[in-house]
Amino acid sequence: MVQPYAARSRDPMLASHIIETCRVLTLDVPQAGGTDRPVVWPEGGTPFSLNSRHAPVDESFRTLVTVLATSLHTQILLNDYLFEGQDEFNNMYLVSRSGAIIDNYKKMFLLAFGEYIPFSDRVPFLRGLGGIGT
Repeated sequence: MVQPYAARSRDPMLASHIIETCRVLTLDVPQAGGTDRPVVWPEGGTPFSLNSRHAPVDESFRTLVTVLATSLHTQILLNDYLFEGQDEFNNMYLVSRSGAIIDNYKKMFLLAFGEYIPFSDRVPFLRGLGGIGT
């Protein structure tokens, strides 16, 4: 079973902290200039998946994104993980004002050491060194 990065973290509070930070910052958007433009979340800010049913934190994340988009009537552009079988991709979604996914972009080539650890599939101790794909 594939787990989101935060669920694999050594810090058990990381997932709830990230979700809460995204929520609070997004709620500040109307005061900062309205919702005519999409809210853009940072690339590394959301280590969860909108399309995964693998972990309860993904369900909470999906619910949060839907509630924020619909209640603020704004689009949200965010980075997450796309799971296709056993493959995991760095992915970008555009979520509509109604909370539906409009479109996505699947990153095909990951950045070594930032998004995956080279040779971690062959040298097991490398998996614990960090990176998205570990």
